[in-house]
Amino acid sequence: MVQAIEIREKDTGIAGESKVVYDKAIKPDIEKDIEGKKTENGDSTLISEIRELFHDISKSEEEDTKVLNEIKELLIGLTTVESSNNEAGLLGEITYFKDHKVWVTKKTRMESEARMNDNNIFSLFVVNFYTLIVLSLSILGLVISDKEMIANISVLTVISSVALFGISLFISLYGYKEKAIAYKQCYLDLTKIESQCQDLLLEDLDYKNRLIKFNEIKREYSHILEKTDNHSLVDRLVYLKNNKKLNSLDDQMSYYKYKIINRVIRISLFIIPIVALIILFVWK
Repeated sequence: MVQAIEIREKDTGIAGESKVVYDKAIKPDIEKDIEGKKTENGDSTLISEIRELFHDISKSEEEDTKVLNEIKELLIGLTTVESSNNEAGLLGEITYFKDHKVWVTKKTRMESEARMNDNNIFSLFVVNFYTLIVLSLSILGLVISDKEMIANISVLTVISSVALFGISLFISLYGYKEKAIAYKQCYLDLTKIESQCQDLLLEDLDYKNRLIKFNEIKREYSHILEKTDNHSLVDRLVYLKNNKKLNSLDDQMSYYKYKIINRVIRISLFIIPIVALIILFVWK
């Protein structure tokens, strides 16, 4: 407690006024008390400033955390969108592969099998027809007594025999029936590939596993195609014609050119021997 001594001074005729004075002995204690209060006030101010600083730091950390969370959410959103786009792109690629490669190749190989079977049947008719001609000419050579006619028949018999040998050799080497069987097996295998693609589209898989399976299907597709000869341009044109996709002028001209040449050759193989026989007898 700081103590003070009141000293009253009186002047004549003048009311006394109280005055506060401090004892010199207690003056150092007062100064120490004041300095202590200043120190306490300074410490309080420093603590307050430190608290405010930590508060600001904490607030800054919260803001940084908030910003980082927003960036994280944005990146997650971008990753989700990218993953969704990749998934949609992969599904579209699988669908395109199934509809425009596997299915088209399968249908074209069906046309190839049909063409090989048709050629095989036609070649059998040609072989039997020329065999019949050779036998007929041989019999005519035995029953006809005219030497000139016999000579002409002999020449025609030789020509027919050579033609028969050439046709038979070509048929055996080309192997229409074997090719037809190979094409049939090919489009049956492609049907399985088509089913696998359809199942892959319906399966609940993530992008990575779906892509792995799709690559396996494509490798199997390539392996199937390697086992057989490729189909010809004619088979593709017939496929386009049958599916009403023969739109370009070049494809139309190629298709009808093939049909005309094929018909002419087939008709000629039957007509030429008959015309030769007619000329032989009429010329005589």
